[in-house]
Amino acid sequence: MSSDPPGVRPPMLKSMDEPMRERMQQVLKSIMKLNHARSHFNVPVDWKKLKLLQYPEIIKDPMDLGKIEKKLEADRDEPFDRKHYQLAEEFAHDVRLVWKNALVFNYTPSSPVYKSAKALAEIFEDKLAKAYRRSEMLGPPCPLKTRCQLLLSDIRRNPLSEWYRRDDWKMFGPSYVQGLSSGEPMDLDQVQRRLAQGDYDVAVDGGAPVFKADAFARDMGLIWRNAMEFNKEGVFWLCPKILKDTFDRRHEMLLGAPVPRERGKRREEREGWPSFERKRDPGWARVATAHAWRPALRGRRGLRARVRYARSGLHE
Repeated sequence: MSSDPPGVRPPMLKSMDEPMRERMQQVLKSIMKLNHARSHFNVPVDWKKLKLLQYPEIIKDPMDLGKIEKKLEADRDEPFDRKHYQLAEEFAHDVRLVWKNALVFNYTPSSPVYKSAKALAEIFEDKLAKAYRRSEMLGPPCPLKTRCQLLLSDIRRNPLSEWYRRDDWKMFGPSYVQGLSSGEPMDLDQVQRRLAQGDYDVAVDGGAPVFKADAFARDMGLIWRNAMEFNKEGVFWLCPKILKDTFDRRHEMLLGAPVPRERGKRREEREGWPSFERKRDPGWARVATAHAWRPALRGRRGLRARVRYARSGLHE
């Protein structure tokens, strides 16, 4: 199932250059060392040996951590346009697909495979967010609204969000809405439309509209709360729980990431530096310029500089 509206390809952010590839490889290796991974997810499911005859009927896109590791390793020497993973989000998609397949096929919460997938999914999202932090904090300034769009695009492409992208809740009829404490159904398509048409942009004191990240986060949180309230347990409770934790962790990070400085907005005063009012004083500007000349006036090479300095009148 496609996660994007027709004709729309949401932007991505984290190009899989060599430093990013190495960080993703470190994340993957740290996961594969864990007992949960070694027991169930490092190699393909041998459904014939295990006599899981329904596995290929239920799981249409099998994936394992060993296959992902081979792709990452092969990408080391490949040109960018031939890499398996050109974006970190594509790598994350495949890892999340491992967890989704395990949760869907082993849907009983008491299943050892289900428990392992749950534990590893939570560990992976935490490690991934820490690996992303460098790109978010040290990368070029980016508007907060754009960062939130990128996060929404990543959530929409997450295999665990398959059931929350569209208004499939309508198939349950009026009883679904009546059973929600919020009384307000929400899905990722609706959040995307609101974001695109500026519903989260609010004019303050008659000025230009300003993006309100808290309103965006409120609607995203509503998706997860509704799903967890309607599905009391099992995979359809766990998936929104993982998505909620993933979104909350990443959204909090974005709020502290650098954004472009507003045009016309004055920089903050810095302690120990001349104030903006002082810099506007013509007398101070002449003194500052004179101080800048002084190092050039020393030594034999400063003769011409001293002549220019004398003619400038800055010494008066």
